[in-house]
Amino acid sequence: MKKLLGIVVLGLSLSILTACDILKSPQEICMNMVMKGPGLSNDPGYAAKICALANKGTKKCMKMVMKGPIGNDPEYAARQCTGY
Repeated sequence: MKKLLGIVVLGLSLSILTACDILKSPQEICMNMVMKGPGLSNDPGYAAKICALANKGTKKCMKMVMKGPIGNDPEYAARQCTGY
């Protein structure tokens, strides 16, 4: 019974971690944000090109840029934060 409980707890914790951005690379996080944005930015090749130089601070930078006067445009934010 203890083994079964351990397996269930481990499975739930892994499902929660994969739902979060903890196990994703910065480039993958950036690409997901860009592809979910408005406009024609849902092309994975274009998103990969914009997010090629993404690092640990890119997500935080993108959120700060999107709060600015330009508004909620993740494509613009990714270009500003990665230097593309």
